[in-house]
Amino acid sequence: MSRQPVIGLEVHLQLKTATKIFCGCSTQFGAGPNSQVCVVCLGFPGVLPVLNKKVLDYGIRVALALGCSIQEKIVFHRKNYFYPDLPKGYQISQYDLPLGTGGAIEIAPGEKIRIMRAHLEEDAGKLVHKPEESASLVDFNRGGVPLLEIVSEADLKSPEQAHHYLKTLKNILEYLDVSDCDMEKGSLRCDANVSLTGPDGKWGKKVEIKNLNSFKGVSHALTYEIQRQGRLLDAGETITQETRLWDDLAGQTQPMRSKEDAHDYRYFPEPDLVPFSVSVAEIEKARKLLPELPAQRAQRFVEQYALPPVDAAVITAARATADYYEDCVLKTVPDKRALFQKPLSNWILSDLAREMNERNIDSITAINFPPENLVELVALIDSGKISGKMAKDVFVEALKNGQSPSAVVQAKGLSQVTDPGAIRAAAETVIQENPKAVADYKQGKPSALMFLVGQLMKRMKGAASPPVAQAVFKELLDK
Repeated sequence: MSRQPVIGLEVHLQLKTATKIFCGCSTQFGAGPNSQVCVVCLGFPGVLPVLNKKVLDYGIRVALALGCSIQEKIVFHRKNYFYPDLPKGYQISQYDLPLGTGGAIEIAPGEKIRIMRAHLEEDAGKLVHKPEESASLVDFNRGGVPLLEIVSEADLKSPEQAHHYLKTLKNILEYLDVSDCDMEKGSLRCDANVSLTGPDGKWGKKVEIKNLNSFKGVSHALTYEIQRQGRLLDAGETITQETRLWDDLAGQTQPMRSKEDAHDYRYFPEPDLVPFSVSVAEIEKARKLLPELPAQRAQRFVEQYALPPVDAAVITAARATADYYEDCVLKTVPDKRALFQKPLSNWILSDLAREMNERNIDSITAINFPPENLVELVALIDSGKISGKMAKDVFVEALKNGQSPSAVVQAKGLSQVTDPGAIRAAAETVIQENPKAVADYKQGKPSALMFLVGQLMKRMKGAASPPVAQAVFKELLDK
């Protein structure tokens, strides 16, 4: 029986403010356990929270970038539940009046995923389970760190589409510079809600998968859960509405607790934070300060740098890569700029991307090859000093030793041979050794000439200039 997955994602984004959402404690990652806490974030009696203005600014920035409408009235609520990492017994969040509603993200041309809401809340602490301890420990440093929860509509139909949505969202958030989006540190976490449609097309019972902290984890967890629910339904069993955890080592989801509904949290307005509004003028000011986002930048790269749309989309997906490319273009001498734009893109998308992948590097800024080195490498090829094949060897050597491409060329004696006289002797030998290719050339087959040039390059270990080699062969064969 064919069943359609129905998937919605809840992304929890830690905003990179210096202090927490309702107090002045530091949000720095990696400090000693319970060293960044105070009576406010620990929920001592009689204390009052004060909203961090930067948190609100960042929240509005994200909501506007996602195409959301900002609520006229901003209200915080208490979300009541009891868990060891929640010292107050409730979480200050937003309920029926979230900061932003009704946005969308275009993950492919004509393919949009709607955003239901984006709301502000405080993070909980973190439980630490150590095998050598007789009980779990709790670190409250994370408690009170500002979160923006971005909730999609259930528009996603596959794990692959969910992965693409998350990647596109992460790229937008990085452009906005409101979070480091480091999933390993928990700065970007995801809960997934998934169900299967029945024969009548109606949605089945929803299962939530909590605290997924990698794109791969989201894909694997959704794939497993879709298959698990399908097996149960095929066997005539029912799906339990529950919350499950993803066990990456076991490769399966495990039951955590029965799934709560909103009324189970007994939401009510936070009495210590009065409702307030954000003026239209403030919202429009924030809108004007939005940076150029990935889709806009990709379109500009097509128009300004004559890049193919696919190349522009890949380069601009990550802000650091787009910045690197533009830095390369700006470092190119003006009269060569138009000529170098595409070769620079090619190197970034091929050799640099391959090195980043092999070294497991996420950002191009972490690779030891600054923009000026790439410009210099392309200039060496353009000038004829090295061939494209030689350039790849120069690139690898420069990466390894941290040298400039010119320094590598000089140290290794890799300059391309452009003197026709130096090439002629090798060309004559190649002609003698390949009589069939010579005959084919004289019968009007252009590919024969390229074959002969290839043989010459092998003989000279890539040191000969291909254009000069072609000219020498034509001179010798057209007599």
